Amino acid sequence: MLACRSRLQGLAAEPAVHGLTRRVCGAFSAESQPETTELDRAMQQARAIHRATVEGIRCAILDGELEPLAAAGWITGAVETCIATMLEAVRFHVDERHGSTPGGAAVLGMGKLGSRELALGADLDLIFVCEAGSDSQADRATEHFHRIAQLLFSALSWRPEAGHLYDIDMRLRPFGADGPLAVSYSSFRNYYRHDRWTWELQALTRARVIGDDSGFGRRLDRAVADAIIHAPPAPIVLSDVARMRRTMARDQPARSPWDLKRVSGGLVDLEFIVQALQLVNARATPGVLCVNTGEALMSLERCGMLDGSHADQLLDAWRLYSSLRQLQGAMGLKGMDLSQAPPEHHSVMLASVGALGWPDLTGRLLRAQVNVRRLFREIVASTPARTQAA
Repeated sequence: MLACRSRLQGLAAEPAVHGLTRRVCGAFSAESQPETTELDRAMQQARAIHRATVEGIRCAILDGELEPLAAAGWITGAVETCIATMLEAVRFHVDERHGSTPGGAAVLGMGKLGSRELALGADLDLIFVCEAGSDSQADRATEHFHRIAQLLFSALSWRPEAGHLYDIDMRLRPFGADGPLAVSYSSFRNYYRHDRWTWELQALTRARVIGDDSGFGRRLDRAVADAIIHAPPAPIVLSDVARMRRTMARDQPARSPWDLKRVSGGLVDLEFIVQALQLVNARATPGVLCVNTGEALMSLERCGMLDGSHADQLLDAWRLYSSLRQLQGAMGLKGMDLSQAPPEHHSVMLASVGALGWPDLTGRLLRAQVNVRRLFREIVASTPARTQAA
């Protein structure tokens, strides 16, 4: 637990976010806290991180002290520390009450958490993977790690004495809601080699170990990379990605151009371009496997998988969309027009994305969406329909 407190204090020592140092460090003075269990202390830390993230970073963005694009790193760092602290405390808690079990466990961050692109108010996509220390203890280990996973996810999401912390989404785990909370390492590998769908491999391109209590995470990282490089052939990948996008557009239509994720030419189209190119090229060029969307775009261009002008257009759009989503989160206007924010914040918000005014910002947004949608059609959706590989 001391290592996690030290990491939080290092995070809080950065001067960029006004008020964050005082909020976080003040919450972790062991001398000022009454005697409690390790799990209770972890909950106190989680609440402090949550308050610091929502209040400190939000205020810093709206005060113009933190660029919206840089805020994702702060938010992700705070969440990772929260998860690492909670995993350590929960495993100690379960071991103390039920006896320890040899083996390893790790939390896999998916989605925006895995790619270090979290925005304020975003939920957390998580998969808990474990491995027994020996075959003879497999059944006991399964029960043991299920307890840990159940308690961890419960503690991170909501507890009566602590209130709400984060929205947790575990549906990306193998077999979705029908799968176990604690996925065994062997099941994880087998599923992604034989039973996965292409959209699940897309999600895996952003997977990253963020909580590891035993060094087991290094093996899990290798299993993730192994699954990606064994993706179906390129025509099938591109056809499946295009089909998934059509399905999303039909079932989850965008409400307006400010629905930056789902709008035609928005973040989903952009991320699907990146993920499709990664799946198609990972076996021959593993260097394209970067979890962060911006870094992946630069890597794809550097490796010759993406034309330079196309990469520039996509990077510009990604930076704009990511910044605007942070501003929407800071203002509590998720998916809504930022001009609806209180007028006193307008000048700072416009300046933070380099816009001369609302017409300029709206024009840039619409042009970015046109460019991204055109590139999606050229790169992904021009492939003849093919059937999903098993």
